[in-house]
Amino acid sequence: MTKRLMFLFLWISGLSLWGQTDFRVRVSRNELNKDERLRVDFILNRQPERFEPPAFRDFYVVMGPMESSGSQVSIINGRMQRSYTYSVSYVLTPMRTGTLTIEPASAVVEGKTYRTKPVHINVSQAQQAPPAVSSAKPGNLRTENIPAGKDAFIRLEISNRRPYVGQAVSAVYKLYIKDGIGVADYGQTQIPEPKGFWTETIKDKPVELGMVEKDGQTYRVYALRQLMLIPQHAGKLEITPQKIEMILVKKVVRQMGPFQFYDEVPEHVYLSTPHTVIEARPLPEKDKPVDFSGAVGRFDLFVNVSDTVAAAGNDLSVEVKVTGKGNFNMFELPRPVFPPEWEVYDPEHKINTRPTYTGYKGSVSDLYTVIPQKPGKYTLPPITFSYFDPVDETYKRLSGPAYNFEITGRRVQTSAPYAGAGQGGFRNIESVSRWMSADAVPFWQQKWFAWMLYLPFIFLFLVLAFKYWQSRHRPDEQKQRRQRQNRYIKSLLKEARNHLNEPAVFYGLIEKALREYFKNRLELDSTRLHRTGIDEALAARRVAPEYREELQALWQHIQQARYAPAGSFDTSADYEQIRTWLEKLDKILKK
Repeated sequence: MTKRLMFLFLWISGLSLWGQTDFRVRVSRNELNKDERLRVDFILNRQPERFEPPAFRDFYVVMGPMESSGSQVSIINGRMQRSYTYSVSYVLTPMRTGTLTIEPASAVVEGKTYRTKPVHINVSQAQQAPPAVSSAKPGNLRTENIPAGKDAFIRLEISNRRPYVGQAVSAVYKLYIKDGIGVADYGQTQIPEPKGFWTETIKDKPVELGMVEKDGQTYRVYALRQLMLIPQHAGKLEITPQKIEMILVKKVVRQMGPFQFYDEVPEHVYLSTPHTVIEARPLPEKDKPVDFSGAVGRFDLFVNVSDTVAAAGNDLSVEVKVTGKGNFNMFELPRPVFPPEWEVYDPEHKINTRPTYTGYKGSVSDLYTVIPQKPGKYTLPPITFSYFDPVDETYKRLSGPAYNFEITGRRVQTSAPYAGAGQGGFRNIESVSRWMSADAVPFWQQKWFAWMLYLPFIFLFLVLAFKYWQSRHRPDEQKQRRQRQNRYIKSLLKEARNHLNEPAVFYGLIEKALREYFKNRLELDSTRLHRTGIDEALAARRVAPEYREELQALWQHIQQARYAPAGSFDTSADYEQIRTWLEKLDKILKK
């Protein structure tokens, strides 16, 4: 019993020390070069209810957040001490040189908010990587015959450096490593964002392509990233360099008298692709069709109808479908010319495409539902669709068939002629007198007669009011297109939610949904669907700077998560954060 009381006393005395909250930040170094990495740890001695990292406006997030926690209980001089550690770590690379700041992080513990102090980091210009220092034992050390600077290099291969606007080109980042040299670590320090292109990632994970001979040496080749790029406008379009950081492991020979021993020496290298410029050519104006809407590639047109014979009042379906390969995201489908006697509903837009090196492959279609209102014979004129073939460098026109419809139904009944007139035009003279009471009220003074007189006017007023209400509440084409885009964005978010365990697919769908969202809400064309253009559009709509900064940080996090070769990401938390942010922005834009 005495031991139990003593243990309880020691436990209570230790709780007083446990009740103090300590929140601090720790960095691996305060000075570094522009191409070096920095580790940041946010350490808290309590389990937080909520942790908010800083925005990292001056840094790229290479890895993180990485969470860890642990507790320890010890008894020193008869006093119990219990310690708990909760930490969140990030690996960063600086965006520029100078004095950069890591803003305070915040954490909520028992309803109270704690913040770390800001940390200043001095970043200098990148220097040439120092020569490798061997950790081998003493002796005569000599390296194999490997030319300096040729152990590894990275190249960007573009399939076409002078494409037409709307013509897809492939961009493949290839890494060459000399055979016999290993890789101990690898990371991307700068992920390029092509400007002026519609960008779609085909593969974002390294893929080994095999061995090649180059400059008399044998190299192992890896495809780091494979992109599809579609120029949005004519002119010179630039692709910023792709920079990576690697630790190579080279074999060295140590000579000890008559014996030779092999050892491995690490070497820190920085690789970068050159600054790349693509000259996008405008589409020729000569022979451009009047109905050309921007389609570039090779396509086929299909027009299908559910039936050509139907009764008036029954619905028919008309489908306009374009299949093939090209820039499906940059043109609209042709709209049929329906008879004015038909009631036409807005089409259901379907997209079934996937990115390839030469453009999107698949199909898009519009499914119309129409209801003929009157019987008769009608003709649906042929539907035409024009596109530009970049291989033949000519415009081509496709035409669907004309359809003849036979609409049946009961004809409108007309009133019969008056049968009381004789051949001479006189009515038959009645031979029997019909007596009426002197107190009888004539029919034109009856209440029902007054209602019969006013009823047509009331009915006409109701019809006009209904037509007016229908014109005000029937959604126009722009609103319908916006509703279709809303459904498409929701489908992308729903599909992303189904891929929470596949970060590459998840973040690719999230980024695509964000672009479609801003294209719809801000009515942006394809040339402005980049981070700068979206930020300018939000500023024009008077969106507060903190929301725009939050978007930049969110977008940066998505791209880092999408293209980083390693690292753990909480896709569920990111999904909820993106959904919450879009809801807040929706409320702001509706004001």
